[in-house]
Amino acid sequence: MTHPLTPAEVAAYLANQETNEKRTADNKLFVNETSRPIGTKIYFTSKGDNVAVKTDIGNGELLNLTHTIGDPTTQEVVIDLNMEANLTYIHEGYVMWKDADFDDLTLTIIPRVSTYEAGTNTNYNLYGGYLIIPAAGNGTVTPTLIQLVEMPVSTDTGLRSAAFWNATWNKTTGQYDDITPAPTGNGVYNMFAVEVTLGKFVNHFLLLNSGFMMLQSAESEQLGAGMRVKLTIATHNTDHNWKAAVGLVFHRQKGC
Repeated sequence: MTHPLTPAEVAAYLANQETNEKRTADNKLFVNETSRPIGTKIYFTSKGDNVAVKTDIGNGELLNLTHTIGDPTTQEVVIDLNMEANLTYIHEGYVMWKDADFDDLTLTIIPRVSTYEAGTNTNYNLYGGYLIIPAAGNGTVTPTLIQLVEMPVSTDTGLRSAAFWNATWNKTTGQYDDITPAPTGNGVYNMFAVEVTLGKFVNHFLLLNSGFMMLQSAESEQLGAGMRVKLTIATHNTDHNWKAAVGLVFHRQKGC
């Protein structure tokens, strides 16, 4: 049940609003029309980061694919982003293509994948065939390579998806320290045993002839450390030569 404000409370509220508002000389309200989160900068790129060096930004794989007659009908390329110490949001993108014939393009977000082997009485279990979760000494798998994937807090709900591990990023060593279980799912990170789709930015976008398209958005969505961007092209109809390239716009704390 809500209670109406008293006249005094209404007056105080309006006074506060007037105090905080910034206006022009002709009384037009100043607004900031941007989805860029405070503390980040605009970053245009067709290239990922170099994950071998966690401070290296912009020297990874390129987001372009060329289909030549005889190639598989589905091709993909994946870029990584060093986000452990570089807050990163995805904003919008650009698509360029040449000689397409109702071919299509998809852009998804996937996790870095942890590897594992069978074990007995371990501290790890495999849930649903895709997620490595904590066990209490009765687990059935043992990780051989741990890749933590951060689950960001939703800007819509203020909530985080279930995450079963906590850890501390060490900027000096470029590694995670103190990996601890969060068995109730109230952690920050997950370990994925197989590739799954965490998000889909572009879904089977149809391409014809040659052209350019701006995939404009007023939104900005945070990516978690350990997430990857995958570009997939599918060739249709009679096999033919064609190519596509993608440029992405991010909001990042650091662009170099």
